[in-house]
Amino acid sequence: MPKPLHKDVKQMDDNLVDYFAKERDSGEPLLPLTAVQDRVAAALGVYILPRNRDPRTKQVCDISTSEQCAIRECLYGMVEEKIHVTRSPLIDCLKEKHIFEGSLSSLRKILHSQLGFVIRQQVYGSVLWNYNMLFMQEPNSYKIFGKLLQIFISKHIGRDGYGQKIREMWKEALAHVTPTMWKNTVDHMNKIIREWWERELVFDREEIAPFIIDINEDSHYSFSDYDSEDSNTAEGIQPL
Repeated sequence: MPKPLHKDVKQMDDNLVDYFAKERDSGEPLLPLTAVQDRVAAALGVYILPRNRDPRTKQVCDISTSEQCAIRECLYGMVEEKIHVTRSPLIDCLKEKHIFEGSLSSLRKILHSQLGFVIRQQVYGSVLWNYNMLFMQEPNSYKIFGKLLQIFISKHIGRDGYGQKIREMWKEALAHVTPTMWKNTVDHMNKIIREWWERELVFDREEIAPFIIDINEDSHYSFSDYDSEDSNTAEGIQPL
């Protein structure tokens, strides 16, 4: 059975028919018969010389810490808005906010080498996945096993058997979970949490002392740290 023509090839074929139909209707060649190359290009609707291509975007793989934080914040914001996060919508969001102007390949290298993100193929397509912390969700060993069970089922069950055999296949998948596997998964998750904690330097915002701004009548701004143990009232600040 012959294969269908590609849309570009089909377009060239249509151009060829239209060109010679015009010559037939006009009763004379549209271009001199000696200009073979020009006639072929005009008939097919192609260029004789290659067109000037758009310049390639220069790779930008060395970014500052503030830019890394901005990319993370943009990515986490997409997650909070329930947006399916892949590289294409992410780079569109970054360029719209003027955070990153590099190419898609540069963003992939930055996400992997500097931010710890990789592309993982899931049941419903690809998604950006942070192997140190699953976005901002709480790490959970049950989620890991749930994902492993989903992969097991998707590999061993066909589309026609989903409704009939899903319960039996789920029980069979659970039978493969041993106490050793569970212990290793919990230990692995604890390691991920410790590494993430050390890397991100997470702190409790409630432990930070309040920051008070004193605005005097002469429009002079002064900053002072509030200490509840000090008996003397700071100048310009009225006690509550």
